[in-house]
Amino acid sequence: MEEKNEGKAVSCQALYEQQLDYTLFREKDTIQEYITRVTSLITQIRAIRGTVSDVNYTGHLLRGLPSKYNTVKVIYNSKRRDVDAVKNELLGEEARQKGEQASTQAS
Repeated sequence: MEEKNEGKAVSCQALYEQQLDYTLFREKDTIQEYITRVTSLITQIRAIRGTVSDVNYTGHLLRGLPSKYNTVKVIYNSKRRDVDAVKNELLGEEARQKGEQASTQAS
C-alpha cells in the first residue's frame, strides 16, 4: 500500500513539475499573479513531500518571464538561493517599468 502511495506522489510531482515548465508570464498578469501561480505549484509539490530547491524555485520564476525582463533576469540569477529577494526584486522591477511607461505616455 505504501509503495502505491509513493508512486502516486512521484507521478503527481512529475505532473506539477511539467506544469511549472510551461508556466509563463502572461501579458494580462501582474508579477504578483505570476509569482502566485508558480508558488502554488511549488507548494503542491512540497505538500506531497516532493523536493524543489530554492535555486530551482527561482529558476522557474525567472524562466517564465517575458523578454522585457531579460536584463534583470541576468542580475537576479545571481540571487537564486534567496526566493524572497527575487520575488521582491521582480515586484520592484514591475513597478519601475510601469512608472517608465506612465511617464512616457504623459510626455
